[in-house]
Amino acid sequence: MSLEMTLYPKNSTKKSLINFLEKNDFVRVGHILKSMETKNTLWILHTRTSASASRADKNKQNKLIKKAKKQFKGNFTNDWYGDNTYIR
Repeated sequence: MSLEMTLYPKNSTKKSLINFLEKNDFVRVGHILKSMETKNTLWILHTRTSASASRADKNKQNKLIKKAKKQFKGNFTNDWYGDNTYIR
């Protein structure tokens, strides 16, 4: 099981999302970005953390989504807690 959060940015491009991830110490892999035509955006930021992950890992996921939301605007979904709700 995992905790998944997906940001639907208002203003982003593939390049801006890649730069954001690299600046936040993520290593680029082929499947990291997906083009999806949903919720009026072409690019989304999808994160996944194991449900049994440490509190520190869950906090990192929250911080990443908060930073991305601040930079790119938009809304996010959390598969456990609903829309625009961070991991508790």
